[in-house]
Parts: sequence; structure tokens; C-alpha cells
Amino acid sequence: MHPILVTFVLGALVLIAAFVVSLVAVFRRNTAKWPSIVGICLSIIGGIVGAVVFTVVLLVTLTTAIIESVPSAFPTSAVSEEPSTDAGVGRPSPEEIGRGVQTIFHDRGDTSQDGDPEFFPCMGQFFYDSDLSDRALQTMAEAGDITGPERERAEELTRAGKVACGGQQ
Repeated sequence: MHPILVTFVLGALVLIAAFVVSLVAVFRRNTAKWPSIVGICLSIIGGIVGAVVFTVVLLVTLTTAIIESVPSAFPTSAVSEEPSTDAGVGRPSPEEIGRGVQTIFHDRGDTSQDGDPEFFPCMGQFFYDSDLSDRALQTMAEAGDITGPERERAEELTRAGKVACGGQQ
């Protein structure tokens, strides 16, 4: 049980008991009336203050719970990504793809693009913006060989990317 709720219940019980005892004391004969009247007033004021504090705590708790359940981060990318059909594989960043493309070029003996520092980052962004699947792009970022139906599309994109990024043919 939540400590605030326990404290509220115990406080409410003590206030009710104080109110009842003060009320009984008001109707007793041959006793001073002012202490019991003060007790009644204080128990009523305590009940009001307790109810207000409990209400505020409850509202703050509920509001916080609602705010925490709302997503706080919204996508900032202007590029529309196709949803991945590959479980557990995310779309690598353009920088990762660019480094993978550079390694693939070097593995094939093509170092003609090394003089342009913007070429491979441009290629990474070009592939990132393409319609290749996340799995194919992850393979490319790892400098692997794309197989299957996307291989031909990757080769077409490589040729188009070389042109778009100002690379040598």
C-alpha cells in the first residue's frame, strides 16, 4: 500500500476520533466547554486541510502517470522510411553505410574515389534514402555482399549513386 494513502487513512481516523471525543465533551456537565469547542474546530480544519492535500497529491500523481505514458520523442527525420519486415534488424545510419561502401570499393580494388572526402558519406546517404531493405543496408554497412533479389537493385543504385555523388566512372 502506498505510504501517502496509509498516512491519510490513519490521519482521518485520528481526526474522526478527536471530533467524536470533542463532541462528547461539549455535552458533559460540569466541565469547561472551550477545550472541546477548540477540539471540534481543529478536527474540522484538519479534515479540510487533509482532504485538500490528498486531492492535490492524487491529481499530481495521476497527471504524472498520464504524462509519462505519452511518448516524449517524436521522429525528427524528414526521410520517410519504409517499415522493416526484418525482425531485429534496424536501418543503419548513413555514416555506417558510407563506411561499408568504402570498404566494399577498397575490397574490389577501387580507390579512385578516395580523393573526395564527401563521396562515401554522400553514397551512404544515397543508399539510406533508397528503397533497399534494412537488412540489405545492414549487410552493406558491414561491407558484406548483398544476395538475392536486391543484388541487382543495389548494383543499379551504386551506378546512380556514383553519378549523383560526383564520383569517377
